[in-house]
Amino acid sequence: MLYFIVLQKYLAGHNDTLAGFLVTNSQEISEKLRFITKTIGACLSPFDSWLVLRGIKTLHIRMEQHQKC
Repeated sequence: MLYFIVLQKYLAGHNDTLAGFLVTNSQEISEKLRFITKTIGACLSPFDSWLVLRGIKTLHIRMEQHQKC
């Protein structure tokens, strides 16, 4: 099983980065994804990672506001 999660608006909270992550419970798929990431550089830059982390810090506030609506 393979899931793709989009990060740019939900977790990051802004529209200033493009990001996502893949989750799998298959060891075979995990190893293939790790190989692709390491060989072609298909991963976030340090700055993009910082942008996502910045948004995660305010995630709880944004979720509280969503629940009020």
